[in-house]
Amino acid sequence: MSRWARLFSRRKRMMEDLDQDIRDFIERETQDNIERGLPPGEARYAALRKFGNVTRVREDTREVWTMVWLEQLWQDIRFGLRTLRKAPGFTAVAVLMLALGIGANTAMFSVVNAVLLHPLPYPHPERIVFLWGAPIVQRVPDPKPSGALVLADWLMQTRSFENFAVEQSGEVNLAGADRPEHVKASQVTVDFFRVLGIQPYGRSFLAEESTPGRSQVAVLSDQLCRRFGAPGDVIGRPVLVNGLKFTVVGVMPAGFTFPGKTQIWMPLPLPWTFAASHISDQAIYFTPIARLRPGVGLEQARDEVIRLAFPASQANSDAEREFELKPLREALVGNDRPVLWLLLGAVAFVLLIACADVANLLLARAVVREREMTVRAALGASRLRLTRQNLAETLLISGFGGLAGLLLASWSLGAIRLLVPSNMPLAAPIRIDGGVLAFTLAVSLASGLLFGLFPSLHAYRSDLSRSLKESGNLDASDRGLLGRTRSLLTISEGALSLVLLVGAGLFLRSFARLNEVSPGFNPERLLTTQVNLAEGVYQDSSKRNEFYESVLQRVAALPGVRSAAFTSNLPLSGVVVTSAFRMQVKEESHHPSPEGDSQFALLTAVSPGYFRTLGIPLLAGRLFSDGDRDGAPKAAIVSESLAHAYWGSENPLGKHVSLGGPQPDWREIVGVVGDTRHAGLSAEPSEELYLPLRQNTTWTGFLTIRTEGAPTLIAAEVRRTMAEVDRNEPLSDFLTMQEHISNSMAPSRFRTVLLSIFAALALTLAVVGLYGVMSYSVSRRTHEIGVRMAMGARGEDVLRLVVGEGFKLTMVAVGIGLLGALALVRFSSSLLYGVRPLDPLTFVAATLALTAAALLAAYLPARRATKVDPMVALRYE
Repeated sequence: MSRWARLFSRRKRMMEDLDQDIRDFIERETQDNIERGLPPGEARYAALRKFGNVTRVREDTREVWTMVWLEQLWQDIRFGLRTLRKAPGFTAVAVLMLALGIGANTAMFSVVNAVLLHPLPYPHPERIVFLWGAPIVQRVPDPKPSGALVLADWLMQTRSFENFAVEQSGEVNLAGADRPEHVKASQVTVDFFRVLGIQPYGRSFLAEESTPGRSQVAVLSDQLCRRFGAPGDVIGRPVLVNGLKFTVVGVMPAGFTFPGKTQIWMPLPLPWTFAASHISDQAIYFTPIARLRPGVGLEQARDEVIRLAFPASQANSDAEREFELKPLREALVGNDRPVLWLLLGAVAFVLLIACADVANLLLARAVVREREMTVRAALGASRLRLTRQNLAETLLISGFGGLAGLLLASWSLGAIRLLVPSNMPLAAPIRIDGGVLAFTLAVSLASGLLFGLFPSLHAYRSDLSRSLKESGNLDASDRGLLGRTRSLLTISEGALSLVLLVGAGLFLRSFARLNEVSPGFNPERLLTTQVNLAEGVYQDSSKRNEFYESVLQRVAALPGVRSAAFTSNLPLSGVVVTSAFRMQVKEESHHPSPEGDSQFALLTAVSPGYFRTLGIPLLAGRLFSDGDRDGAPKAAIVSESLAHAYWGSENPLGKHVSLGGPQPDWREIVGVVGDTRHAGLSAEPSEELYLPLRQNTTWTGFLTIRTEGAPTLIAAEVRRTMAEVDRNEPLSDFLTMQEHISNSMAPSRFRTVLLSIFAALALTLAVVGLYGVMSYSVSRRTHEIGVRMAMGARGEDVLRLVVGEGFKLTMVAVGIGLLGALALVRFSSSLLYGVRPLDPLTFVAATLALTAAALLAAYLPARRATKVDPMVALRYE
């Protein structure tokens, strides 16, 4: 038997003993009185008078012997359950409203919890920092592994860092399982895992493995390891990475894939690099990461780095001000933090509207139960006890609403996972865990207390004698106060919903504008796949050229293929293989470049036919041809934005540019093409320099195919054709260009869809609330309406009267809502594209939508009021 069961059993025995003692006392006194000559009836009455109030004695004794509050709480819960069961319609509506609000909050909080609140899976993650800015650029002399080692040597001089490391990410071909495949890979310095505080099963990298020739070891992720076997069996086995043999020395714990979705880690430097050999010596491809020593703050570490990086003469320079030291979570989350807090705030508005709706229902129900509460008070129930009874009922409603909301949230998580952008960093899976359950419980309790406050306050104001005399009907003052309270709640609902409507309207217009942006090419019927050649096999550029030419010839000959091409960088793919470089312009150009004599731009190597395959327009000059190969004069094509940045209105054709470096490698500009977008549709077009693939062959790139029909229908044939050329070269998943564009728009779609859903919920709940208020008002004014109609009022007069009241409430809500929207939308300006935060069209459309819905909600009960029979209404009480 449990402790509580024993407690209640003991209490029951004690109360039974008390009742027996009381009966024995009264019987003895009664017998004594009879012996004194009193009649039996008077004798018992005298005994009872001598003992006193039996019930009071029992209550006083029970308060001493037992936990009365617990018993009363149980009584309140049982009474509340009976009351709710007697009003199934009211209970169902109230629970449904709360379920929508709590469910939406629970679902949104599960995303916020996974991204922003869940602890990162590293010891003391607050001490892990990323380094960005000019000091890092200054200390990396070249993009090859040696540059990373120089940076590491420089960081050794700092005393603020306990450990530090450098990582560089890319994709590699991995062989050793059933078939070769692309996997995400990272080159890291030997202390990388120590910085994160996570050590692999087996061992980490040794210091001597950072030197060329001894660095061909690898650590696998747990997920990748399972494709080869158990961790104990995999360690010591060789795997082929880009055609080179690496020995597995460790396996990371389950779930560890930092950075991003890395599956294999290798020490820096390696005998190969992700960066192509022609990248200039000013490009930066490394991400420094460090662990602060205990007790060292961000500002202290930043100041030390700046002191080491800049001489005193450069103090307070622009480069110094641009340097950043970011905590790990802040660096990972980036721009996702304000979006998630914005959406969580929006869904909180939905819950407030739901609470206002339920409060309105409870106020209406409080009037109906006025007589009941008056009788309970007359029988001795205190105001505190009545309030506690009301709160018990409201907490039961919120509890049921919370359970239903939890079910709605669990059902909606699948759809939310599909909406969450793939590049959003998650500290934990999006799921309902203990933290989310605690949040749901807290929200449910807070909601119950919030909307339960209004009927409790109404109960406090009740006049016992007046209520008994008037059979529970409200006088004018109470009716006015109750009406004002309900009107205030309705106005609040409308104002909050208008704020959400304006926000959703702005995001919808922004998303529509984003859809209208031209990516700079024709995405229709365009199929893409990523190719990653093994450097151990295709070390010679002639072999790479032979591979590309053979594949292009075979793919172009397939039925349904219009054209095919290779490119090192595919617009909007989210992957940049050959990164930015610092371009030098020959002195023949007299137009000053943005950075004096050099400027960063995007470098892309393409095969002949690339511009025709993607549909990028030629604006001047010519495109690359088969003659642009090794031994021919080196050529280049510039994008329109790059040409404008360097030469303004001058004609760039015939000008010469170099990729930088100690020995300039001059190339003649032979053409100008239209701009394309790489960073996203909302970003500015990339300043891009195109080189012939045959003169600048890369190991990694994209095969692009323009088809006659549906692109996905030829994917199997393309895979078979690639296997005929080299069956050991894996292909990534085939994606259409439309899918790349859709993926690039995922962040905008995520916030737009969710905010639109929340706004629709808010509007629905607000309209239901207004409908309830107007319906209640009509029902309470049935007698008044009958009098008006008996005295000659027409149906349209009654209609105008009722709708006019709803219109007044709506206009007040619109005014307050517009002020709130004006104050809040300014915070979302950085998330909009092509739309001003104070866009008048959006504000007008949101206002009209709320007004129209509110007038419809007021019209329905008003129309019912016009059908009141005056004779029936005059007899209505």
